[in-house]
Amino acid sequence: MDVIDCFATDHAPHSPLEKSNTNGQAFPGFPGLESALPLLLTAVNQSRLTLDDLVSRLFTNPRRIFGLPLTNSAGGKKTSV
Repeated sequence: MDVIDCFATDHAPHSPLEKSNTNGQAFPGFPGLESALPLLLTAVNQSRLTLDDLVSRLFTNPRRIFGLPLTNSAGGKKTSV
């Protein structure tokens, strides 16, 4: 686990304009977390990863790498893990 800094999914959000396409050509959104999290938790269950590995690679490391603040968006209170 020393080589992998982050786990990520392929989020594909689309603007309201793209979603409102009326000719049946609207783009679907695929968050991927509903697939990734069960797979990662299975790896924890199999002792291939720890829960600390998951927290580090899904939250702590991405926040550090991208310089994101340790606050939530609702009220600016500090978050805790």
